[in-house]
Amino acid sequence: MVPPDPGMPPHQSLLLRNGNGNGVPEEGEINVKIIQMDLVSVPPIEIKHELGDDPLSQLRLGGMQESLPWVPVWLNNDPISPGNPLDFPAESFFDITFEVEIPPPTDHPYLEHSIVVESGGLLIARELLAFVGNDGITQEERWVWELHEAHWFDSDLGDAPDSTNSWFAPMTAYPWGTPASFPTVYGMGSPPHGPIHWFPFQMAYLGNNVTMEVEADLPPDMDPTTNIIPPPNQSDLDVADDGVLNIPLNLPRCIPVSFRYNVNIVNVPAGATLYANVWFDWDRSGDWNQKHTCINPGDAPEWAVQNQDVLAAIGMAAPAAGIYTITTPKFLPWHPPGADRRLPIWMRITLSETPWVGSAPPTGGLPDAGSGPPGGYLYGETEDYFFIPKKICCIDCPDFNGDGIVNMIDFAYFAAAWLKTCVIN
Repeated sequence: MVPPDPGMPPHQSLLLRNGNGNGVPEEGEINVKIIQMDLVSVPPIEIKHELGDDPLSQLRLGGMQESLPWVPVWLNNDPISPGNPLDFPAESFFDITFEVEIPPPTDHPYLEHSIVVESGGLLIARELLAFVGNDGITQEERWVWELHEAHWFDSDLGDAPDSTNSWFAPMTAYPWGTPASFPTVYGMGSPPHGPIHWFPFQMAYLGNNVTMEVEADLPPDMDPTTNIIPPPNQSDLDVADDGVLNIPLNLPRCIPVSFRYNVNIVNVPAGATLYANVWFDWDRSGDWNQKHTCINPGDAPEWAVQNQDVLAAIGMAAPAAGIYTITTPKFLPWHPPGADRRLPIWMRITLSETPWVGSAPPTGGLPDAGSGPPGGYLYGETEDYFFIPKKICCIDCPDFNGDGIVNMIDFAYFAAAWLKTCVIN
C-alpha cells in the first residue's frame, strides 16, 4: 500500500483468504470463525521502539505486539467478537476496507479510530480464529498475525555493485572481472543489508542533495535510472553523490592522509548523535572486509574512518542548519605491493545517527563491512565513489616496492616511476 494521491481511491483493502486459492475445498482445509480482529498502524519512526529490531518475532502471545494500540474491526454495527463472529469457510476470501484519506472522513458509520498508514510504516492485522480440531469434536482457538509494510519513496541507498541483488544477476566490481560483494541492496540477499536511510532529509545528509529510491536496484527512483542495474552490470548511477570534496582523492600507499567532506545539517535535536564511516577497497577484492598492514607506521584497515563523531568535529552539539565541511581523522591507504596504485577503487562513506558496529569478525575480517543495520538507519545518507586515485609527485611510501624493507631499491623504484609518470595536479 502506498500513500494516497489524487489518482487513488479514498480507501484500501486488506485481502484475507482461507485455503490455497483454487476455489475448491480440499482435504485439510477447514472452516473457521473469526471471533476477534484488530488492526494497528505503526509509523516507520516508531517501528524499532514498538517492535524492536525483528518485528516478526514480536507477533505472538507475550510479544511486544500486545502493547500496540489495536483498533477493532467492525461487522454489522458491532466489533467482531465471539457473539458477533465472521464466518470464514474454506476456500473463501474477503476484504477488510479501511480509509486512507488524510484527514479521514468523520461520517463513516463504523469508524471509531482512523487508520493512516504512512509511507514505510507497518499495517498489522491479528485475528483470533475458532475452529473444530482434528478429532472433529474439540473447539480450538488460535491467534494469527499478518504484517504488511507500506512502500517507501523517501529513502536513500548506495550505488556500489552488489551480486546479492533483486535480479539474481552477478555483478563485477572492476573491469578485470572481480565479483562484487558490496552490501548495497537492502532487501534481497540480506543480511548483510545495504545501508538504507529512511529519512535522509530530516536531520542531516552529505553534500547538497539526495536522490530518493525505494531500493538500490528497483524502481521507483528519482534518478533517471536505479542506483545499480544488475543484469547489464551497471553501477555508480546515483547522480547526487556530492559530499566528498576533491574527488579523485590522493591516496599514497602507507602515508597517513585525510580528506574533507560536506555535511548538510537540517535539524539536529538536543542529545542527537551523528557519525561518519568510510571504507576503501584497498586490495580491489570487491568488498571492504580486510585489514592490511603497513610495516611502518601500522595497520591499514579497509574500514578507514571509524565512527567519526561529526558533531564533535563541527564543534557544536546542536549546530544550526547549513553546510559544514568536515576533515576526517588521518588514516593509512594501502595498495597491493608492486601493483599500479592508479588502479580504480571503490569507496563508501555513510553518515548516520548511530555508530557502525558490524558483526563479530570470525576470521579477522568484517564480512558485512559497509552494510547497515537490519532495521536501517533513520537519518543520514550513503554515497559510493568509483575513481582512480590521483597521481602524486615526490611523496610516497618509503617502502615503495612493498617488500617490508626500506633501502636503495625503493629509491630506484621511486625515481623510475617519478621520471616516467609523475604529473603535478
